[in-house]
Amino acid sequence: MNRERGFDITNPSVKMIKLVEEVGELAKEVGKTIGVKPDRVDVKKDIEGELADVQIVLLGLASTLSVDMAEAVEGKETKNRKRTWK
Repeated sequence: MNRERGFDITNPSVKMIKLVEEVGELAKEVGKTIGVKPDRVDVKKDIEGELADVQIVLLGLASTLSVDMAEAVEGKETKNRKRTWK
């Protein structure tokens, strides 16, 4: 999809900036839920969309850096299971 949409940027720094932008948009939507029930359909849809954008850009960044996210998450969770959480 990155290639199809013209987002096949090979510079990881540019991808990282885009990821930060998307996280900012997600933060804005989550911030709107203060005093609002976050399970309202319209609020939930906006948050779902922003979460999806974050994941899409994150996966694009991982691809640019030749990181298999499934393997990375599995490895990190294996490591995390050995930690003591407070």
